[in-house]
Amino acid sequence: MPDETLYSWFGRCAAGKGYPSIRNAMQILLGSENKQLSSLFCNVIPELSALTNMNHHVLIEDHTILPIFRSFITEGLYQTAQTAMLNGETGCLDKLLSTTANRMKLNPPLRYCPHCCALDETKFGFPYWRVDHQLPGVYLCAKHQQLLQEVGVARRGLVMPECIGTDSETISLELQKLAQFSLDARHQPLKCFDHHRYQNCIRERLRHKGYVTTSGRVRQSCWQQSFKKYWRETQSISEIGDLLNNEAGLYLQAFFCSEYKVLSPLKHFLLLTYLFSNWKAFTAFYAEYDSDIVATQPVPKQACSVIVPQYLPEQHGSLRCFAKRHKCSITTAKKLALQQGVQIDRRPQILFGAERDLIRQLLEDGLSTAQIAGKMQCSVASVEQILAQNPDIVQKRKDSRVAETRKKHRDAIQTLITTQQYLRRTDVQKAARAAYTWLYKNDADWLYQQLPAETPREQRWLH
Repeated sequence: MPDETLYSWFGRCAAGKGYPSIRNAMQILLGSENKQLSSLFCNVIPELSALTNMNHHVLIEDHTILPIFRSFITEGLYQTAQTAMLNGETGCLDKLLSTTANRMKLNPPLRYCPHCCALDETKFGFPYWRVDHQLPGVYLCAKHQQLLQEVGVARRGLVMPECIGTDSETISLELQKLAQFSLDARHQPLKCFDHHRYQNCIRERLRHKGYVTTSGRVRQSCWQQSFKKYWRETQSISEIGDLLNNEAGLYLQAFFCSEYKVLSPLKHFLLLTYLFSNWKAFTAFYAEYDSDIVATQPVPKQACSVIVPQYLPEQHGSLRCFAKRHKCSITTAKKLALQQGVQIDRRPQILFGAERDLIRQLLEDGLSTAQIAGKMQCSVASVEQILAQNPDIVQKRKDSRVAETRKKHRDAIQTLITTQQYLRRTDVQKAARAAYTWLYKNDADWLYQQLPAETPREQRWLH
């Protein structure tokens, strides 16, 4: 039937043929009684395609909820997930789509609308489970504006929806809007998803609402409070309530933290419903968004190295006005200008050429800025200004500090290993945790060459 789930079709088929048990029906029709029919991603596409003579892709695109993910993952990842379903190998989808990490139920309760079921029974003679009612974010029937009824499904049970149910109370506008977002996303998916572009669109909408500073930082606390307040009336829905009460802050921050993290569609829909009027408005904004023409976009610091040398006092006015126009600090503009030899008006300097050369030499020798300030009888800020004007010395000092830290931690590990016998790797980690952790992050190859051989797996339980 149009929009019927695969679980629903198999249930009707098994009931119509009169099999004595669900195990018997699965064994005969699918070749195995261990198929996951009620799973979020059922692994029966090849078998059902053979039974129904329908194309594999039609079964996936029209009768499963996989297409709802298409708008929020790359095309390559979606094709990989689709291929896994085509081959009946859905075990990898949990990792690909991060369902466990997003706390998505792999065997969720099925939802149905009693009014739709009554119409189906009148028209076709039987009710059936609809794909649209199982989508993330759809908790009401868009046609009848009634909350959907939920039925828990056992792993080896086949149940069908009923035509009876209680009419719900007034439905909040937020739930109606959320359901429409999900339905539109399924039927009009966003093509060619790009995480970086998506991030910029979200940031720009938050800027319009006043939750982004002039320097481009997101006001996380204010944004999260407003977000929770917007969805306050929908917390009776368990999935939304659990998300807002337990991990709203974490998942909202995740939109700007990792480029490769896959979030559940429900998390996307909650945010997009909060920011946009409808799905069409979001897709239009996404398609037309161009970061180059957003006037309020902050200028990255590295861009100042290109802009500042073009500063001409007679054309651009004071250095303060120039720095304000290009969204960088006066100190940053002045430092980069001095690095590249741009002539700017400065107050008379206390340190003369010979003294400045001596400070550069002491900086190259590795002395701290406080030590140099004491030797030269000047302020630490003056020494740091000279240091900032010589980026090659800055890098040299960083490399020197890394080398000193590496030597200190290497010596600690070598001393521990040579002075004590019968050490395991976990013993080394516990005895010299700081050194072990630093080397693990910055010098892992050397660390594993020095560590004792790992304990055979079959002997580890003895320790």
